[in-house]
Amino acid sequence: MKRKIHYHLYSGKLSSYATPLTYDFSKTKNIRILVSQKGFSVDVDRTVKNDPSTLIQNPLFRDAIKKAATLQLIKYGAYIEDDLYVSINGKVSCVYSYKTVGKEPLLYSLCSKKLLRPMAKNWTDKSLLKILSIPKSRMGRCSASLDALLIAKSKAYETEKFIYLWMAMNGLYGFTASTASTYMSSAKAKSWIRQEYGMIKFFAMLSGYPYRGNPDEEDHVIQKIELLLTKVKSDEIESLVSALKKNDISNLYVQEINTAFENASLKPGAMHPYAALLLFMSYKMRCKYFHAEKALPLICFVNEHPLPVLRVLNVILEQYLDENMYKWFDSDIYGASILPQISVLAENCVCNKQSHLISCVVDGIDRA
Repeated sequence: MKRKIHYHLYSGKLSSYATPLTYDFSKTKNIRILVSQKGFSVDVDRTVKNDPSTLIQNPLFRDAIKKAATLQLIKYGAYIEDDLYVSINGKVSCVYSYKTVGKEPLLYSLCSKKLLRPMAKNWTDKSLLKILSIPKSRMGRCSASLDALLIAKSKAYETEKFIYLWMAMNGLYGFTASTASTYMSSAKAKSWIRQEYGMIKFFAMLSGYPYRGNPDEEDHVIQKIELLLTKVKSDEIESLVSALKKNDISNLYVQEINTAFENASLKPGAMHPYAALLLFMSYKMRCKYFHAEKALPLICFVNEHPLPVLRVLNVILEQYLDENMYKWFDSDIYGASILPQISVLAENCVCNKQSHLISCVVDGIDRA
């Protein structure tokens, strides 16, 4: 049996309260990673001997460094850039030094190394462990959703924030729809949920917001809501979002949104105003302003359309993602709550000959 070599890779200064997380990488088991606000360390035993000068070319250690930076962004809102050292069986060597004049940074990132707005504090060790232990290729859209949210939180301008917040939402409902399709026995239902409109509608139902509209009715309503949102002042957005969630018609904007539904001849309760803005309105704005076939709003005045609308949608999107995204990564919450709901809804989706959802009856309640 080959003798194990212990590697202790570290950077910055670890605090005493750093929580260790253990994961596997390919055939290497029990890699131990610790992160704190000002440092991180990685410990692993291997039979292969690596030269310190080429250590950061090794896939295992490169992956570990990127994971440490991601964990720091999630937990502390910034990742450190400090000299990197390794201790191999007790012998310490410098792997990378920032002190070399003109040297390029070790890491390049789509987001700045410090977030402008922190991640929510609801990310449990179990949800963080899933980020470490499951390859991004297996998590697919769910991992893309987390990456996009981190990038969005490093952006100051409404257009940039919206692009990445919508990408995060798109990844979440796309991952959910892909999972739901595995529980559908009907070919028509599978065809329906592969369409963007079907993915969004299913996610609205899963989130507890029934939707009985159709694309034609929706377009008419969305145009009216888009105009309405241009009137919302910055100091009114938080109260509007709170009222939208409860469908509180004492808020004048929520009242006007519901009136728009009624004028479009939609049935009472056909479209929840919160879901209308969170999902359908955001999707329409993405198609209208951030599509390869359309000219981008490259330069805008501060109150020029569509900035006032994006300002409202960004708060709605970011709040929802902050409150809910971690659940898709926490194995206990996802396995005990979200996945069973996905399977029940998916199994009860009924579509017509044109692969349009016509009903989804769960516990006697028509959710379609």
